[in-house]
Amino acid sequence: MRLVLGLVVVLALGCGGTDIEGMYQVTSHTFAEGCGTEVAATGEPYFRIEQTDFFGQDVQIPHECETTSVDTCTGFGFFALLAEEIDSGYRGTASLASGGGATCALSYYVYTATLDGDVLTFHAEQYGETVTSATCDADEATTRGTDMPCVSTETIVGTRVE
Repeated sequence: MRLVLGLVVVLALGCGGTDIEGMYQVTSHTFAEGCGTEVAATGEPYFRIEQTDFFGQDVQIPHECETTSVDTCTGFGFFALLAEEIDSGYRGTASLASGGGATCALSYYVYTATLDGDVLTFHAEQYGETVTSATCDADEATTRGTDMPCVSTETIVGTRVE
């Protein structure tokens, strides 16, 4: 049995765009399986956007937090790296491929964080499919991207508290 795991995180060089770093109190949190209508979801009452260095690239990383204390924060997951500057915020993508035998699971993630005044909207989309292909790598997931079926969407809105 063959096992392949690949990851591509796309980083675009930024020039110090919108300052989204800070702690936010969640005002709305929704989720949808299969990318239908998002419904209310539960999660931590706060989230934090942290600017950090990732292999020489400034990136923004979201963290869920139990309180406004940084010590209570945990990551949203390794793949939520926001590095590409967009209007009023940042965007990031990640691609995964894993497989064994004749099948390959491809996943593609798109993350955005945009700021409007003191209100930050974090949006995540996941796309994916299982294929039978000799090409089982993260580049294939990137190529297919949002053309794959949508698996889930999640939106978290918060107001800056610091």
